[in-house]
Amino acid sequence: MKKDRIALLRERYISAKKEYKEPYFDADEIDDLLNSFEELGDFSLYGEVLALGLRLHPGNTALQIRRCRQYLLNDEVDKALTLIQQIGEKGNQDLDILEIECYATGENYAKVVELTEALIDRKEDYLDLMFEYITPILNDVELFHAAADYAERGLRLFPKSLILKEELCIALENTEDFDRAIVVCNELIDLKPYSFDEWFALGRLYAYKGDYEHAIEAFDFALTCDDRVVELKLLLAYCLSKNGNYERALEICREDLTDEMFKERVIMLMAECYIKMNDHAAAYKLLRDRIDEAPLEVSSSVYMQLMGCCIEMERLEEAYELLIQAHLLKPDDPEILFMLSFMPEDGKDKEQFFAEICDMLEKIIEEDDLLALDDPDVLLSKKFEQLTDPRILTQALAKEYIRNKDNSN
Repeated sequence: MKKDRIALLRERYISAKKEYKEPYFDADEIDDLLNSFEELGDFSLYGEVLALGLRLHPGNTALQIRRCRQYLLNDEVDKALTLIQQIGEKGNQDLDILEIECYATGENYAKVVELTEALIDRKEDYLDLMFEYITPILNDVELFHAAADYAERGLRLFPKSLILKEELCIALENTEDFDRAIVVCNELIDLKPYSFDEWFALGRLYAYKGDYEHAIEAFDFALTCDDRVVELKLLLAYCLSKNGNYERALEICREDLTDEMFKERVIMLMAECYIKMNDHAAAYKLLRDRIDEAPLEVSSSVYMQLMGCCIEMERLEEAYELLIQAHLLKPDDPEILFMLSFMPEDGKDKEQFFAEICDMLEKIIEEDDLLALDDPDVLLSKKFEQLTDPRILTQALAKEYIRNKDNSN
């Protein structure tokens, strides 16, 4: 019945528009029309219907609040706040929360707390909704310390709120408070034992800490909940390789990690497993095939990993030619230029040259925190960070998963 009514309202509006007439709708009809646009995600007529509603009913609070929200969506925070002050209704749930949202979006956390405390003092009956609505916004604008604080304030009042626990876990993960995040994540798993997102989050948290055994256990539980997520499988394979379980890591890579988006990461991970197993020939073939397939598309890290294989296999001449080839294809790449800085000016003494290169590569691979390297001349490489620092890779894949998940909704 409601759908039929909405369809008739739309038809009335569109028909009048085609005839260049301004139709009349009461405020509730305008509000219902705007709600239907939001539900459908179709905003093509939203602005003009709202403008019509405000012309017909300029004092209607619900429509004015929608105008405030439109200002906020257009990053016109000052206009939204000015209109909120003009409306001036106290105890209006939508208006109070919207005002706090403006300050949260504007990254003014002190004002968020001030307004929140005022609502708590007034003992408003929508405090739970306010905390559950504002905390995700603070996380979205990457005010993670503020989000953690706000979630904890909310949990003191509403300790059973799953939304606040989940947002607290996200905030703690992003502030690198991994131990506290693990405690919260385990509490969520007790409440939702079959939640893929919670098990995946727990695995990430252990991976950040370099606790690969517990990370693998959590990722395996996540797999039983949903075995379709590529980012999970890549992180599982990565943790298995770091934990010395090279065979299973390779098995996952061969059978499950065929997504083109992650092809280079998978190849480098497999190559690293083969290298750790002293099967340099297998690693060499993987990397060589990848470079031959797309020499311009692969990162300089692939060239360097192949150079490392060549050095281990005592193919110094090939390693030298590979470096020159990489430089010709990527003349401005900082990693390749750094490698070339070791080269003797006369082009001789390649053994000494590659001994220094090999020493430098080992130093990077063995170092957990690249920022702690003693040698100030060593150029830090984002690509090397992705290979060697569990926090960098884990965070990158977590963001990839969240982005893909959001896009699929």
